[in-house]
Amino acid sequence: MEIEVNGKDLKPTESIKEYIEKRLARLKKYFNDVIKVGVQLKEEGKNKIVQVSVNTGKKNFRAITENEDLYAGIDKVIDILERQVVKEKDMNEKAMK
Repeated sequence: MEIEVNGKDLKPTESIKEYIEKRLARLKKYFNDVIKVGVQLKEEGKNKIVQVSVNTGKKNFRAITENEDLYAGIDKVIDILERQVVKEKDMNEKAMK
């Protein structure tokens, strides 16, 4: 998994990058291929915006969250992405039957 973390008005620290990598590991089990992940972190007032794009080569998944707590925003965006991936996998399995 190739992960690129960028920040606008918010510098991603090593601990934030490690946390993102740890949380994104949940998505690895759904893919056999190398996937590319882009993470954008922004700060607008008190809120932190987390945007994650996952490129699998065949399909793209994207989610955005806004939260006062950066770590809570990361958790939420990963949960949204996991639901998208599971839904897509289920639809593909049903189509193959």
